[in-house]
Amino acid sequence: MRQGLLGDQQGAGLNQDPALWINLPGLCCQAAGGDPRWADEVAAAWVLCYAAAQLFDNLEDQDPLESKWPSPGVALNAACGLLFSASLVLNQIKSGSKVQSLAAQVGVVFFNALLSMASGQHRDLVQPEPTLEDWLETAAAKSGAFFGLACWAGARLEGFVGFGRHLGTSIQILDDLGDLRALSDAGDPVLSAEFSKSLPVAYAREVCPEPVKAHLLKRLESGKHDVAAAWEALQLLKENGAEIYILAEIERQRGLALAALEQARPQPVAGEQLAGMLHRLDENL
Repeated sequence: MRQGLLGDQQGAGLNQDPALWINLPGLCCQAAGGDPRWADEVAAAWVLCYAAAQLFDNLEDQDPLESKWPSPGVALNAACGLLFSASLVLNQIKSGSKVQSLAAQVGVVFFNALLSMASGQHRDLVQPEPTLEDWLETAAAKSGAFFGLACWAGARLEGFVGFGRHLGTSIQILDDLGDLRALSDAGDPVLSAEFSKSLPVAYAREVCPEPVKAHLLKRLESGKHDVAAAWEALQLLKENGAEIYILAEIERQRGLALAALEQARPQPVAGEQLAGMLHRLDENL
């Protein structure tokens, strides 16, 4: 479905729990030869931004809120508070720590990455029919930039940034695969308007012959209220190789992530743990 800042929460679920990725900054710091504790502050700020982005996702998608949020206004206020808390953490990096001399740079990179995410989100919101290139660029500007930030914050080396960028983009792609499979497994699928912006649909619009594409677009529109039309649209996506393409793109992103990691020449143990994070993608394929 439509990409959120960190992916659609109805998808594979890799974005739902920041704890899955909280070790990224510290591992990258260790892989670059540093003490992982040096990254504690930036890791805390990153997780706070992560939680804020999830709330913004739900609000922008108009998803049902958890019971702990009595109203959208309360959730919005909490998300803003999380961002301010992240800023406070960055401004209170302990004097004398190894990252103190880079504190200003860390803040600039953090908020540039958040601006990139907001820009990508805006583009996603205003593009009714993104091309395949548009979709991938938006994914890189959002999840890719955010996970690249986590790795940069720990190591401040380009190879680790590339690893994080491709890891984040892979997660975004995997979310759309999860959405497609969930709809295909549903007894009575109903397609949302946002599904027309998903990666499988962007792929089909790009590769299908014009008559097939026109028929698919009609079925996607009718599938918002007609289960039979939704089934037909999903079948057309399958027949034209949408899922096969997504799996191939995930594998391509994984290869790029590993190549970037190898280029960074990480310390063995931490490097192996970073590479192992890519195996979490396999668990959701």
